[in-house]
Amino acid sequence: MRWCSKVSCHTLMSCPELEEALMLSQESFKEKYGFPLLDTSDENLVITCRSGRRVGIANDILKAKGFTKHKLYRGSFLEWTERGGPVVKPGQPYEPSN
Repeated sequence: MRWCSKVSCHTLMSCPELEEALMLSQESFKEKYGFPLLDTSDENLVITCRSGRRVGIANDILKAKGFTKHKLYRGSFLEWTERGGPVVKPGQPYEPSN
């Protein structure tokens, strides 16, 4: 599932799926998720989770795969929405920027 909020564009995946996704070839990743596999030095990658507990697990997975510039949003998505953070929900129109 891919959706976009005003914070950033998101691809939702579980930690086990993240680990599997990072083992895909560039071609297979793009075919499955619709965008290129991120480079390990990409500074635009921010990870979070619904409640804030799995962000550390995802961080460990990324670090083990060589990611060095990603950022962690330590607050949860629940916290973001409780504070009134703007969100464009799935099913709403979304035009990716090029």
